[in-house]
Amino acid sequence: MHTQQTHTDTGTDERTALRKRPEAAADARLMARRFLNRQRPAVPEQDAASVELVVSELVTNTVRHARGSRCSLRLQARPDSIVVTVADADRRPPRERAPDVMNATGGFGWPMIRHLARSVAVTTDPGGKTIRATLPRGGEGGPLHPTGPHMGPVGEIRRVRGNRRGNRKGAAFGEAAPASPHTS
Repeated sequence: MHTQQTHTDTGTDERTALRKRPEAAADARLMARRFLNRQRPAVPEQDAASVELVVSELVTNTVRHARGSRCSLRLQARPDSIVVTVADADRRPPRERAPDVMNATGGFGWPMIRHLARSVAVTTDPGGKTIRATLPRGGEGGPLHPTGPHMGPVGEIRRVRGNRRGNRKGAAFGEAAPASPHTS
């Protein structure tokens, strides 16, 4: 796992490429934990736990469901948020399914990610998809702080299409967007 760090005026940025193997989620959690531990001011423990959980879920979903042999993880620290971005070579968006409480086969991760994050966006381009989740930092928003900007009716995620030049179309989670049969 090769990791690249960048420091800017607006925060810290760290990226890595992961092979899609069962241990990828554990590697991603370790990277996230180390990244969060280096942040100053420190990321509150509850916010850090939420970031680690979202990183683990997004990478696990990529390993289990996406095509291709690699994925990438990017973490960005901003003064009021932590941005988690996972990209893979599969253009299919995540699919929400009913949680399976009887056989424990999953369905809990995507609703949990949407609950923990202030916003979630799924973008696609000819090379695959990118999922970006922005989580609160410093006690603002999130499920443990119900006054955050994520409160209110749950929005829908629409596919956002674009090309490698960055031209994107569509709406991100939390924006007023009609429901799509392919929501996740």
